[in-house]
Amino acid sequence: MFQTLPGFRDFYPEDCARRNHVFKLWTQVARRFGYTQYDIPTLEPLELFTEKSGPEIVSQLFNFEDKGGSQ
Repeated sequence: MFQTLPGFRDFYPEDCARRNHVFKLWTQVARRFGYTQYDIPTLEPLELFTEKSGPEIVSQLFNFEDKGGSQ
């Protein structure tokens, strides 16, 4: 049997429905107070974090090199 990757989670139908309901309520309340939604990438370039936090952050992150050699 396969395990999910560390830091990622599967949401099966019943749990997904509950989660979506909570997100819908949060979104409705936030919009009432003038907030707008935005979405960010799940994965970011390693340089983004090392620029902000220094090279020691690398040991605290999941990082990998893609087929093109980028981290």
